Amino acid sequence: MKKVRQKLRKFQETLGMLYLPALLGMTFLVLLILGWSNVQPTSYSLELNQVAKETIRSPRTIEDKEQTAKNQQMAMDGIGDIYVFDQTKQQQQIDKIKQFFQAIKTVAAKSSSEIFGGDSTTTTTGETSTKVATIQDRLSYFKKSLDRENKAIRDFALYIKDSVIVQLLSASSEKLESYEKAVEDATKEQMASSITDSNLLQAQEVAKRSLFNGGFSDSERELLGQLLTNSIVANNVVDKDATNSAKENAKQSVSTVRILQGQVLIQEGHIITQEDLRILELLGINGTTNNYHQLYSYLIFLGIFIVSLLVFSLRYKVGVSSKDWDTRLNELTVFTFVFSMGAVLLKILSFLQNRGIDYIGVAFPIAGLIYLIYKLTSKFFFTIIAMLVYPILVWFMFGSDNINTEIALTTVYFSLAAWLGVVQEVYWKNLSWFKQLLLQIVIPVSLMIPFVFF
Repeated sequence: MKKVRQKLRKFQETLGMLYLPALLGMTFLVLLILGWSNVQPTSYSLELNQVAKETIRSPRTIEDKEQTAKNQQMAMDGIGDIYVFDQTKQQQQIDKIKQFFQAIKTVAAKSSSEIFGGDSTTTTTGETSTKVATIQDRLSYFKKSLDRENKAIRDFALYIKDSVIVQLLSASSEKLESYEKAVEDATKEQMASSITDSNLLQAQEVAKRSLFNGGFSDSERELLGQLLTNSIVANNVVDKDATNSAKENAKQSVSTVRILQGQVLIQEGHIITQEDLRILELLGINGTTNNYHQLYSYLIFLGIFIVSLLVFSLRYKVGVSSKDWDTRLNELTVFTFVFSMGAVLLKILSFLQNRGIDYIGVAFPIAGLIYLIYKLTSKFFFTIIAMLVYPILVWFMFGSDNINTEIALTTVYFSLAAWLGVVQEVYWKNLSWFKQLLLQIVIPVSLMIPFVFF
């Protein structure tokens, strides 16, 4: 051990000021090499209907906005129109019926001169005479009036057959009164209740059957039936505001679709679909571009780790003797060596777990390494750094093979287990080495149980 220290001191003296950056640079390089296979940029060259040769997992968590939008649209489409019983519809139709019959009565009562607008003809004797208006002339006048004085009932009368209007124009005033009353009464009776588009025909047929009680002839019932078809309409109308509000609530209730890091995207042997290619494109691993997300995260993590060690070391350089500085460098050297050996062991466990040995990663002796670092460096700073960094390193080492929940639980497990190294120094230092070893085995195994069965 003494010879090792002497060689280390000689090596430090040879490098001088370059020893610290060289040590930290070497540590950075070792950790980068160990984690490279887990964070290296990935891309897959896949084509439609191709059989996947390997299982592909998501390298990061990302929101699938396109699928979210589709789910929202499906939720909105699943909301049907909300109907409301519009009681004003009944009176609107009654008013149209009254206006229609009033227009018929008015046209039927007009003189021929009024029908022709005052046009007259001159006889051979020099006398003037007015042409007598036929029923067809009155029909033409009525139709033209729908664009003038009777514009209010245009939509109501437009689809009534000409033969029906001719019959009405030819009827007597008494007949028109009875027709109007029959149509009004039947319309009032049916539209007093809710009528939807689905039961509209049924309501119209019921109204037509009620005409048998009015003493009308077959031709009259057919005429009135035509009028009832126009008079009775659906009064259960769509409430646009309520419908739009319900659709918006359905849209807002849809959860955001996320592709989680570690989630299986394509299973080995799966036939590639267009949706698979879309997801790979979304994640940037579709063969045209590489995904650097994990690599950048790992480099930032290592950068923060190395800078923390550098700042801690330089903090004590100013105002201390050469001997104290050498002691500081020795402690840092021991820490980086032990920590790197722990990282190598972690990589080995990760390799074994990837080969099918489930949960072998929990055998990582993080508590023992924490205790060893504390005993060899006598600095609580290095202990804290190791307690924080090791669980995160576990996250990167095992991240590509587990879903997010498992990664989080593993990280929590190692964070708890790391405290055993501190507890061992504070509370167990008076125990025999055998008892300490048993505690180092029993407690981590006990902690492991709920995480394995989660």
